[in-house]
Amino acid sequence: MVAAMEVMEARVMEVLTKLAGKVEGMDVITNHLGEIDAKLVTQGERLDRVQAKMDLSITLLGQVQQEQSRPEGGSGCSRAGGAINSIASPAAVAGDSARGICGVYFDGTTSATAAASSAVSASVA
Repeated sequence: MVAAMEVMEARVMEVLTKLAGKVEGMDVITNHLGEIDAKLVTQGERLDRVQAKMDLSITLLGQVQQEQSRPEGGSGCSRAGGAINSIASPAAVAGDSARGICGVYFDGTTSATAAASSAVSASVA
């Protein structure tokens, strides 16, 4: 009977030793999970800051694009690549063969500039 108790005690000690090893392994895993969780929180905060900056950048880019696509002076004509987009060719505009629909001459001058230029030319001649 004493021998059976010693055998049983040895098996219990063996099982407890294995269990203690597994518990220590769980502690290591728990520590690693804590580190990973802290890193995820830090990365989440950084991502939130980057997302806020990206949202602001996209918003500002959209505003700039809208401002650039608005017609100058509210005339209804728009500029694309620095040139006036006119609806009609110079020959199609009645009464003023050099002026486009937007009141801007195809040589880049405006109606007021052309009128002043014509007045100076007429007074010189």
